[in-house]
Amino acid sequence: MFYVRNKSNRWNINRYIRKTNEGRGDTIDMNTSQDGGHGEAEKYLLLIPKIMEKLDINVKQNNKVSKQLENIEDKVVVIDSLDFLFGEIATLRQENKDKKYELNICRGNVARLECKLLYHKEEIIDLNARGMRDNLMFCNIREQRDENVFALIELFMKE
Repeated sequence: MFYVRNKSNRWNINRYIRKTNEGRGDTIDMNTSQDGGHGEAEKYLLLIPKIMEKLDINVKQNNKVSKQLENIEDKVVVIDSLDFLFGEIATLRQENKDKKYELNICRGNVARLECKLLYHKEEIIDLNARGMRDNLMFCNIREQRDENVFALIELFMKE
């Protein structure tokens, strides 16, 4: 009787090799062929351990590939998040560029308004000076009723 190990269980090969013909109930034992020889059945039975070894190798390779795929999936998630972050950085850079442009426009407006303010201050000083040119002010002179201002100014200028 041949046995093949499948992980932790042992399986009886003869149980799986025997096949029942449908409808007739005939059983073919793989230990003996229909012509009475053992050659072909033994050949197949000897191939089973080799096939099982190859299956074990394939399972190990499949496990390795599965682990590699999991690692790749993790990297893809990281790459997706990096792509998102790079997109956010690009958006922030563009917004920063736009804000700098707006700031430069505001600085230009402030400089222009400061120039206008200086001009208006000078204009106010000029207008005050022109208005005061025709008006003379004298201090520390007592006021009197019915005084003659022109005589008072002449007296003040002589002193």
